[in-house]
Amino acid sequence: MVKEARGLTLSEWAVKDLKPAVLVKAIQQSFSNILLAPDRKEATKEDVVLKLLNRLDGQRKTVREGVGNVVQLSEIIDNATGLNDLKIDDLEQVVKEIIDEFGQSLKVEYPESFLQWLTSFKGMVTVAGVLAGGAAVLLVGGIAGLGTAGYAAATEAAAGSAPMYLLTAAAETAAAGAVGASAGVAGGAMGAAGAGVAGGAMGAAGAGVAGGAMGAAGAGVAGGAMGAAGAGVAGGAMGAAGAGAFAGAAGTAAVAAAAAAWYFRKKEQNYQAILRMLVKELPEVPSEQEDSDNADDVYNLERTLYKKYKALDFLNKDVDGIMETKPFKASKMLKDAKEVSQKEALRRCQMACDLFEIRQQLQKSCFVGLFGPQNAGKSTLIQKVWGLAVPERGYRAHTTVPSLYKARGTKKMVIMDFPGTTAIDEQVANLANSCGGLSSVLILVMPFQGDTSTDHIKQLAQARTLADAYNCCVLLCISQCGRFKDILKDGKTVAAYREDYIQNLNIEPADILFTELVESIDDLESRGIVGPDGVRSWLKDWLIKYDVFKEGEDQLYAAVNMTKA
Repeated sequence: MVKEARGLTLSEWAVKDLKPAVLVKAIQQSFSNILLAPDRKEATKEDVVLKLLNRLDGQRKTVREGVGNVVQLSEIIDNATGLNDLKIDDLEQVVKEIIDEFGQSLKVEYPESFLQWLTSFKGMVTVAGVLAGGAAVLLVGGIAGLGTAGYAAATEAAAGSAPMYLLTAAAETAAAGAVGASAGVAGGAMGAAGAGVAGGAMGAAGAGVAGGAMGAAGAGVAGGAMGAAGAGVAGGAMGAAGAGAFAGAAGTAAVAAAAAAWYFRKKEQNYQAILRMLVKELPEVPSEQEDSDNADDVYNLERTLYKKYKALDFLNKDVDGIMETKPFKASKMLKDAKEVSQKEALRRCQMACDLFEIRQQLQKSCFVGLFGPQNAGKSTLIQKVWGLAVPERGYRAHTTVPSLYKARGTKKMVIMDFPGTTAIDEQVANLANSCGGLSSVLILVMPFQGDTSTDHIKQLAQARTLADAYNCCVLLCISQCGRFKDILKDGKTVAAYREDYIQNLNIEPADILFTELVESIDDLESRGIVGPDGVRSWLKDWLIKYDVFKEGEDQLYAAVNMTKA
């Protein structure tokens, strides 16, 4: 039985993406469990996934910065009395902002060196004042810069060792009568407005630095070098050859690298690269190298980071407490970073661990959503397969809101009876907007009609649209076959109908079942039509296939109302 897709189990594959559907599903599933609990207040407090979600909610920028009138997840949950009451617009805004946090570029800043200060506006003005006062300033030295492991790591990243865009708050620095600021390089020359300093005067017309300093008209900066009227600064050194150095002193140049910042094009690409970097920069642990996952997708990177963070005993710990252990003392990238940058890296680690735990909870729970037209037999399926009491509604009284049922003997299995309607477009829209994200598996219940009608095709197509949006699968249950005993007269005939459904509906043979749940099926099983026991076995195989339960697990049998043999 196939249980893996691209290196992940099918249940992992269903929750692997960094997209709104995953978090929406988590919120709705937690809320459903709360609704089913006898004490809602206590259930809200104890729900593991909701605790993690609320913690992620607190990491939103608008929440952290205390922006007024921000709707928080806890408010949305507290104000809803049923699944249909969850305010989708508010929910989507919350989820979007949470995902923005994951995809946000991770900026790493380093303490400012003397040359960085010198090339800043503040430093430049100070030097300009000295020059204007006639003081003789001679800056001698070779190439000076940040000179830290952080710069080396930034250079390595820029060279392509990581899929990042490196932005350098550049510091091309030159002295000996002229200090060029990173503030402005224009027209191939050092310009005014803070670009150059010369003998107490700022060069005009983009000319750069005058007064015997740097030649104008064509003095440029190229490839990190400053050129001046045939005399240039190349490779971080100032050259003369006709260009002056202040007070006749020897020319000196330097290139200083400023703080490195990693920016990525898309949120998930950002997140993936950030995960990769965090895994690399955290301290090594003895068992981590043996157990780490080699796959480079987001899910496996999250798993590797989670294992490492937990092994370091950092999981769910206060950031200030972790900082006391100097977690990045051996890190090439973060060792010399500012404390605020190191704390931000730890905050991201905890967020990634929280999201991974949410994924783990989602993949190990199953929400079976039953939907289809009125009188198709959804409520009957719940009664006969799971042995649960369903309110009597009569022929004309149908389900109008999603009804939730808990399978006996396990917390992992919830069954939902979605509102039945003849308007399939409206039905699917309502499912998607209110509770469609809940489902791990959608069972489309359709009464047997003698052929694969247009209605069947349309229903299944709509179900697949919903399933694709929420990473779940669709099974087709053809119900009420006992009414057509004369047509479905033998196994060969049923097999022919089955093949017709498979071909016309483009469905896998294992994902379709012909059923009769009310009448005796003693004479129908031989024809390929199953009763409640057959449906239970069908569901059991699906739960094993998608790794929700392990084969032989006690809760597996409880989830489908079976007795373990």
